[in-house]
Amino acid sequence: MPAVIYKQTSNIFQDILLPLSERSVLSENIPVFFYRFIGVDGNDKNSINEYYNKIFLLDRKLTQLQYGYLKFTDHIPNPLFNEINSIKQRLDNINNIESIRLATLIKNNKYPYEEHLNQKFLELINLYKTYKKNINISALKNFSLKIAYWTNRYIDQLFYKEPFEVPKIIFYGEINVHEIFFLIFISMLGCDVLFIHSQIEKDTFKSIKCSDKYTTLIQNSKSRPLHEFPKSERIVRKATVAYNASEEIQKIIYDNDSGLYKPWQFAKYLTQPITLKTTYDELMILWNKEAKLRPEFRVDTNKVYVPNLFAKINGVPQDISTYWDTFRKLLEASNVYLIDHVPFTKVTYTRRDLCTTVFLINEDGTLDRNKIINSDIYKYSYLKSSLQDFILSKIEELITSDIFVLPMDRMFQAKILNTVLSMDEKILKLLEQFDFPQSIPKIIIYDNSKEIFNDDDIIIISFLYLSGIDIIIFTPTSYNNIEVRMKSDLFDVHQLPSVAYELPMPDLKEPVRKRKSILSLLFN
Repeated sequence: MPAVIYKQTSNIFQDILLPLSERSVLSENIPVFFYRFIGVDGNDKNSINEYYNKIFLLDRKLTQLQYGYLKFTDHIPNPLFNEINSIKQRLDNINNIESIRLATLIKNNKYPYEEHLNQKFLELINLYKTYKKNINISALKNFSLKIAYWTNRYIDQLFYKEPFEVPKIIFYGEINVHEIFFLIFISMLGCDVLFIHSQIEKDTFKSIKCSDKYTTLIQNSKSRPLHEFPKSERIVRKATVAYNASEEIQKIIYDNDSGLYKPWQFAKYLTQPITLKTTYDELMILWNKEAKLRPEFRVDTNKVYVPNLFAKINGVPQDISTYWDTFRKLLEASNVYLIDHVPFTKVTYTRRDLCTTVFLINEDGTLDRNKIINSDIYKYSYLKSSLQDFILSKIEELITSDIFVLPMDRMFQAKILNTVLSMDEKILKLLEQFDFPQSIPKIIIYDNSKEIFNDDDIIIISFLYLSGIDIIIFTPTSYNNIEVRMKSDLFDVHQLPSVAYELPMPDLKEPVRKRKSILSLLFN
């Protein structure tokens, strides 16, 4: 028989289909492929679907070939006692394992090169002895018996083509040592072999160093649990050349540290507020600046650090018209929500609801998200998934924070969950429009009464603060309100020179008429 040589390729899924006549090699040799295809190219759904499609399509093409093809997807069935009895009787009479002639142990077969069969069987025995040092004659006979039986069962299914053509074997999934040596033996006889597993750590060949002479490893970058052998082709999406080029350019241009960001680039990130401590004048200057233009803005792994503003303005200036001018300018910013009364949160849950939902929160403050999403209190399923994740993560952060003056007991945790999941739609829309590096949504609260924020108000304000929203509270009376329930070191307090009681808010759409001075009144 011509010599079997192990051929290399850059595309095993394509070249394994080549007939012998198209494999560029000298006529006295038979080139075969023996490859291990380990791991997958990527973790995304499309990459995984392409991986299984590649296997499915290869299997379909091999099945259509007019010569031998075997596929093993759940080990090679072990020999049964009644099937191997005759072979075993012959082996029992042999004391020198090197004298075994495989051709005499198996039935009449169609393999055309009997002497080659015997030689390669003895070569395999010696290879196994190299791997299994100090093996006794009994264990070696058991190994020989299994190889002889498998050969007896499969050789005619593989080598029946005349003139000779290279048959194929795909072995898919976990493999044991004896199966590896059988694949090596079959490849020695002139058969292509492809071993496939998506988990890198399941490449058992690595534990058998002597197998390196016969196999070539293709190891992909990712390791994934193996699915069953594909029975149908999966749906995949293919990127165009222009799309791929655009993606590569965007990776360079819109790098986290570049300062250039495409719309919603960080939609799946969380925010970390870096509340700026400012003067009163700086507050007015920074109010309209985008997050990326403010000091301390940065992007790190899965997190955007947002320099937000959180201030309480107590009192009024002596000229009340400048007070409303300032108020109006702040209100003219984009994405602003005005709250003109306190308390402002409508409570829609009952104490019974609190007692029910407290079991949706784990002892460590984390949420049982699956139960929450499937519960009656959850109304946010229509939101994009990234925003839903953001809201639930911020609720967890709020529950485990040190923001509140009130003690964080189980009932207060349940109140946080219920309050945030029933917040006013206008406030929710602030978050829907929050593209983190860009314009920061804003809350302006006007409190001109003796009323203070209730628990639900403080929960909403704290939730928005942790989200990175800008918040200003105008209190012309200088009374306490937010300090009663929220720790005062979290926000700036700017004290203006005068106070005003029961100061009504004017129609801010109309320009404020400035008070005339005494001199101007006299001259007029």
